[in-house]
Amino acid sequence: MDMRDFINVLKEAGELVEVNEEISWDLEASAFAAMSQRLRGPALLFNNVKGVPKGHRMVAGHFDGTLHKPHRRICMAMDIEPDKYDFFEGVGEIAKKMQNVILPVEVATAPCKEVIKMGKDVNLFEFPFVYGGLGDCGRYLMSNITIGKDPDSDWTNWGNYATLVATKNRMATCASVGSDFYNLLHSKYWPRGEKMPVAIAVGGDPLCYLLAGTGLPKGVSEADVAGGMRGAPIEL
Repeated sequence: MDMRDFINVLKEAGELVEVNEEISWDLEASAFAAMSQRLRGPALLFNNVKGVPKGHRMVAGHFDGTLHKPHRRICMAMDIEPDKYDFFEGVGEIAKKMQNVILPVEVATAPCKEVIKMGKDVNLFEFPFVYGGLGDCGRYLMSNITIGKDPDSDWTNWGNYATLVATKNRMATCASVGSDFYNLLHSKYWPRGEKMPVAIAVGGDPLCYLLAGTGLPKGVSEADVAGGMRGAPIEL
């Protein structure tokens, strides 16, 4: 499953509405998403975002639930029947799935390699990153997988951090203090005077986004747990 698949799953279940009217990334999109959430409404897929190339869409509220089913869309992302369990049972099913581990496999190419831009051709503002709230210092990428690697082992760590789009070719990630990503940077890379290579993934398996926000034990890679929960290796 990737984000397009998940969008279709939500749409077929009546959990998503497509918005074809032009919407602005500047406060407007986040305002619509916030109101839908307050009214326990659907996820929103904005197909026409002002100022970005056609085809660059934005989805909001895709992990929101309702008052009595806060885990509903999260369960749908994990192939768990959302109406079968109450909240605590649903969390229990998720915990059971997380006990399995299947190592990922490396593949030669993927959809993320269909378009490659380097150097002066890079322009992050081609994507519909949002200015979400008054007082924010810029446009943000809020749902992502920020990937760092332990320089002393094969362990990779995934996190989901608010990432500022500072300029057309610079981003700033605010890793939580005490997170594995933060600790790798501060305890290993910086003391050695080394730059930390980082990858930021957008649009992949929604399960991977969710796992990036969990606190797995140090040394356990989210990709391994994602494979176990899917029942097949994650392709990287």
